[in-house]
Amino acid sequence: MWRAGVMMLWLALPLTATAQEVPLRDPLVVMDESFALWSAEDLTGYREYMSAAIRRARQEDVLPPEWAFLFGSYSDFVRNEDKNSPLALRLADEGLAYLAPHADQNADLSALLQVSRVYALADLGRYDEASLAGRMAEPLFRSTMGDEMADDLLQVIAAWGKSEATIYNNAPADLARAELEKAEQALNRGEYGAALTIAARATLPEASGLPDAEVRRVNAAAAAKTGRALFWLGRGAEALTVMKRAADAVAGDDWANQRAPRLQLDPGTEQQAIAELFFWLARAGLEEDWLWLVLPALAMAEQLDDGSLGALPIAFARSALHDTLSDPAEAEAELAKAVDVARAKGDPEAVLLARYYLALHRFSTTGADAEAKALISLTRQMSADTPAQTFYDPLHILSETAQILLETRFTAEALDFSRRALAGRLAEISGSTDTRLGQDGQRGQTRRLVEAFLQSAHQVDSETGQADCSRPAGQGLGCIIIYGR
Repeated sequence: MWRAGVMMLWLALPLTATAQEVPLRDPLVVMDESFALWSAEDLTGYREYMSAAIRRARQEDVLPPEWAFLFGSYSDFVRNEDKNSPLALRLADEGLAYLAPHADQNADLSALLQVSRVYALADLGRYDEASLAGRMAEPLFRSTMGDEMADDLLQVIAAWGKSEATIYNNAPADLARAELEKAEQALNRGEYGAALTIAARATLPEASGLPDAEVRRVNAAAAAKTGRALFWLGRGAEALTVMKRAADAVAGDDWANQRAPRLQLDPGTEQQAIAELFFWLARAGLEEDWLWLVLPALAMAEQLDDGSLGALPIAFARSALHDTLSDPAEAEAELAKAVDVARAKGDPEAVLLARYYLALHRFSTTGADAEAKALISLTRQMSADTPAQTFYDPLHILSETAQILLETRFTAEALDFSRRALAGRLAEISGSTDTRLGQDGQRGQTRRLVEAFLQSAHQVDSETGQADCSRPAGQGLGCIIIYGR
């Protein structure tokens, strides 16, 4: 394709001084020096050289026509190598503006700049503009670059006319979506620090020439990944802020006060990501006591979900809200309904998880031995050595049960579960490839397990004959435990 050949032609220069104290260099010298960097594959040096040269050239009101070539070469470079199509479009437009007084005498430069601009427009998803500009530039491009390149250009324009990207496009939104896939993979591995970093790279700039609706959709998807990572790192307030801002951007500032909230844009390919944005916003709302936000956020999640999220997580979140509002009967009804839904789907793992949360709720509200035994039995079943599954985390199940069994008569089970959960989390941390931030977050979560382990171990040992749990006045609480050597 002609783009590769043209990139061998387009090159340019560096400047490190300020303002017009430095003389403007001859554009032919700039071409030679920049081409030397390009030929040596010193792309960092080329980028710095060209960036400085362009900055200096912009200080002039009038430039020789050869500078149009330099603007065009750098436009292609930042589009193809840096994937920065907004800047590529700006450079092409600037080059055409400087070339305007000389365009009739430099048809080849005008054609190349126009086509650079066309590709940048298409990258930004502005296919109608790209098609129109491309057809306008094609006759001039054909006369200067030949029939083969012009015919290739027309084929690409035909795809744009159908709103299709081509292999020659580097659409920022598509690049952002690829990064979001990587963020999702990091989240699924429990690498929350890495997920934060990747999701930040996927956030698109506003007012950069990209379609506004697409920017809001992609950024909402990025906020869903960011919020979920922050949530699991124990940074609920930050998660809530990030996701609420994104939710407002796609649904309007007043969505949470509406009886039937709706998005203000077509969710497009980000529909499921936006569903998950609202779900994790509801979870963060529960954690941070923004209870008024929870039901409308869950309603939005349920409305948008394509089945990937499923009814169970939404039912669990609703149940947690009812518990927080001191309505245990309604909370249990939600969980019982979740068990029925899982059975109807014929998903054994979903049935186990729904039964587990129902048992957890029943024991927390009744304290009955029968409910404790049902919970312990489910915990053992769900944490047994079985083939890898993804519907629930066995270590989370162990941890939750250990916490609720503290200070009950089931201290031996609490000790067993907390020991196993702690060992599993420590193994995860030791093998983690997450960022330092993510590993620090994992260690912070593990402290709760350490406390549960130590407390349950102390309770178990306090029941032995070597423990003195008498509490004379003024001598504090707890037991003295004498270990034999």
